[in-house]
Amino acid sequence: MSGRLGASAVEVVHAQGREELPLVAPISGGLFTMGSDSIHEAEAPNPPHLVELSPFWAGIHPVTNAEYRAFTNATGAPPPFMPDAHRFGQPDQPVVGVSYREAQAYGVWAGGSLPTEAQWELCARGFDGRRYPWGDEEPTDGVASFAQDPGDPDIEDALLACRPSGTKGS
Repeated sequence: MSGRLGASAVEVVHAQGREELPLVAPISGGLFTMGSDSIHEAEAPNPPHLVELSPFWAGIHPVTNAEYRAFTNATGAPPPFMPDAHRFGQPDQPVVGVSYREAQAYGVWAGGSLPTEAQWELCARGFDGRRYPWGDEEPTDGVASFAQDPGDPDIEDALLACRPSGTKGS
């Protein structure tokens, strides 16, 4: 099965073959165009340029609280800082409240690493250079959570249930 982005069938396995670790998929690597004349990060130009990546494995969904808890139980690492655990602490929700170093330690423990900027962009935009993970169409509530005030009580319940299409739990 192919790990090339856009393929219809991709081998998905648990990292290191361990059930408590996240599902990962192989990405074949190769040349892709990184950056875009129409995308500006922090108001800085990000011109298109070719980048070549070696094959790598990428998680197919954000690390969940249950997956991160397996790490803290196995290593004695501190649990995530989560003052709103009743809202964000469900086992299948993405883990929040971890530092960059804690995320790095988790990645090493799980047999991988955090993605590089180039790996992240390839996974988000694919080899075909689409603007968004779902294509070139502007985002809608059906594919992304954006431009919302998380303090607004009218959308609080929607944010808790919101996940991009195709992610764990959707």
